[in-house]
Amino acid sequence: MSLVESTTGPRVGNREVRCAACEYGPLATTRKRVAVACRCAGYALGLYTDHRIRKMLDVGRAYTNRFVPLAALVAALREAEAGATEAGRRAVSDVWSIFEGLRAGDAREASRASHTAVGAVQWALGMGGAVPPVPPKWVWAQTAIARSATAPVFAPEWRTHDVQALARLAQIGDLGALPILADALQDAGCEDEQILSHCRDPHEDPHTPGCWVPDLILDVE
Repeated sequence: MSLVESTTGPRVGNREVRCAACEYGPLATTRKRVAVACRCAGYALGLYTDHRIRKMLDVGRAYTNRFVPLAALVAALREAEAGATEAGRRAVSDVWSIFEGLRAGDAREASRASHTAVGAVQWALGMGGAVPPVPPKWVWAQTAIARSATAPVFAPEWRTHDVQALARLAQIGDLGALPILADALQDAGCEDEQILSHCRDPHEDPHTPGCWVPDLILDVE
């Protein structure tokens, strides 16, 4: 799973933002939310960020790509929470050892970055936290987070054999299967307009491998 940023040139940037909209949609799965959270949080890290925070984001990216289970990310989050707590204590410390090589300002920056990263992953996992701050030019992330408030919930009974088979085809790049997938979903009882219109309308967004609808269908932990 890739995260798309805008590049220079209005036409190129606009297309990439639209492709990202197809890939991430309304962040309807935990994996999509973790992907966005890790990317935004990673942008905010500084030189002195605790290694446990960086490890958590690495594990989050691995979870996004289905290389590790959710349990591994939760374990990394717990370690990172301890690191963020320690960073907070260091930020208010009045005594600085010359061997630490940290100024008070560096410690405060590290504390902010640590709490931002931990809060972002907690938000992605539905464990509280806070929506990560998004860099101003990352329109794709701003849009995805805004749409997450209306993310559809996929009903288990819609996950028929035909629906899963078509979703797998679309997930590996056969994007012509998406309109057929919409028909199969409707036959299974799905009437969610976000899902059906995204599959059927080629002008809504340019479809891309990793499209959020097949991911939602196949997202079984």
